[in-house]
Amino acid sequence: MKRLASLLLILLTLSTTLNADDSIPSKLKNSPLCISLELTTKYMWRAIEYGDAPTSFAIINYEHKGFSAYAEGVYAFNGSHSEVDLGVAYNYKWLTVGVNDYYYPSSVGEKDHYFKLSSRKTGHYLEGAFTFAPEKIPLWLTLSTYF
Repeated sequence: MKRLASLLLILLTLSTTLNADDSIPSKLKNSPLCISLELTTKYMWRAIEYGDAPTSFAIINYEHKGFSAYAEGVYAFNGSHSEVDLGVAYNYKWLTVGVNDYYYPSSVGEKDHYFKLSSRKTGHYLEGAFTFAPEKIPLWLTLSTYF
């Protein structure tokens, strides 16, 4: 545990002294593909805490002409939580419409499989979302529901 804490401290120190934008060629700065790795001390989402272990978030996002798609993998370092998210959305001016698939393999037990999509026997949760973001008002409203 001390080794992990030391590694995280070193990474945090390096991240405050290095600026990644300086090393990226200007022709790649506007790429429609974004890949990121985020580390947190614990995982909280929509005000729900999913344990207190450090957590990693690996994300791949692609955007082109209003269309976006992403894939995200979440894993708690102590194994208490894992998640795979997929989503697609389309944005036109001030309106974004999207569908997300949140998959929690540990939510229904050991017999769950990723491609088993039957109701109440899977760790998949589908969400539809509408986001209204007027251009002249610095505020947006998101309406979403699981189905």
